[in-house]
Amino acid sequence: MMKVVAAFEIYIAVVFSHPPGPKKPEISVSRVGPVMEDKRGLDGRRSLLKSKLDLFRRLEECAQPDIYGCVQWEQQGLCTNATYQAFMETKCGAACGLCTVDVSSCLGRHNTKRGLHQGLIPSYSMTWDSTLASAAETWALQLINDDVDNNVAMTTLNLVHSSPNGQYGENLYGSVSSSGAGSCEDATDLWYAEIADYDWNYYNQSTGVIGHFTQVVWKNSLQLGVGAAKYTAGGLTKTYIVARYAPAGNVVGQANYDANVPPLI
Repeated sequence: MMKVVAAFEIYIAVVFSHPPGPKKPEISVSRVGPVMEDKRGLDGRRSLLKSKLDLFRRLEECAQPDIYGCVQWEQQGLCTNATYQAFMETKCGAACGLCTVDVSSCLGRHNTKRGLHQGLIPSYSMTWDSTLASAAETWALQLINDDVDNNVAMTTLNLVHSSPNGQYGENLYGSVSSSGAGSCEDATDLWYAEIADYDWNYYNQSTGVIGHFTQVVWKNSLQLGVGAAKYTAGGLTKTYIVARYAPAGNVVGQANYDANVPPLI
C-alpha cells in the first residue's frame, strides 16, 4: 500500500503476523515533484561516505548510556536550539528522539484506536513491552543499515520482515520526507485507515489490505513494542518503524476475526 500525502512525502506499510514466505521484492517509489538524483562523481561519493559514517556513529551512540545528562538538556529544548542542535544530535540522539519512539504517544495512539471498538477499552488495553520494543528497534536499525550499506537510494524503501515464527505479530512502516521523520502516530493512523476496506462479514473478502488494521485492534494482542530508525541525507529523512504485538494477531479463520476484531461503538 502506498499513500502520497504531499509533495516529497511517501508512506508505505506492510503487515505480517504469521510465518513468512519468500521475501517481498524491493519496493521502489518516486517523490512527487522534482527529483534530485544522487551525484555520481567524486562529490557524490564523498557525500555518501559521510552519510554512512554519520549513520554508523549514530547506531553506536543509540546503544550507549546517557553519560551527558541528555534527558535534562532535551527538556530545556536544546535538541532544536540552533546553537546546540549539532551536539545534541551526535551525543544525545536517544533523548532527542532519533533512536526510539515516544512510548506514551505511541501506546496512547494504539489504545485510542482500540477504544473505538466495542469492549476493548479498558479491559483489553495494550501495555508496553520493553523486550518487544528493543527487538523492534534493532530490526528498524538493521533496515536502515542495510539501505546505507547497499547504497539504496533515499527514495527506495525496503520493508523486509523479520522471522517471528508465530511468536509475535509485526507491522512495518516506511516514509521518505523532506519535512522530517515519520512517527509511530503517523504509522498507527495509516495502519488503522485500512478499516475502510474491511469486510465485517467475511474478512477474507475485504477489498484491500486490512492486516495492519486488524493487528492494531486485535483483541488478544495485549503487548506492544515499537522501534524506529531514521536517516537523513540530501535534504530527505528516511524512517522505518517496526511494531511488534504479542500474542500475534491475524490468526486465520472467520471465527478468530469475529472474536478479535470487534465492531465499532
